[in-house]
Amino acid sequence: MVFGTSKIQLMLNRLGEPITLGGTTVNGLVDVVDVAPEGPELGTFAGRLTTVVLKTGSLPGLAQGVTLVVRSVNRKVQETRQIEDGELTAVFCS
Repeated sequence: MVFGTSKIQLMLNRLGEPITLGGTTVNGLVDVVDVAPEGPELGTFAGRLTTVVLKTGSLPGLAQGVTLVVRSVNRKVQETRQIEDGELTAVFCS
């Protein structure tokens, strides 16, 4: 589904939360879920996965390993993927 650049920005402005990288803050959609690995080789531990959806290109320097501030907590970027025809980027953080 393609929303168009102006509608995406409007959605992020209305529904988004502040996401900061360095000195740049933008609005993004945040989802936090508890996760537990499956499989005996992984051992037993539980964690929390934070996913942030941002407008693609809105945070210069966004890359694996950098730290974002999400809900006033430092989160390390594990992976990024473009979604929605490349207009948005999903950022997976730990």
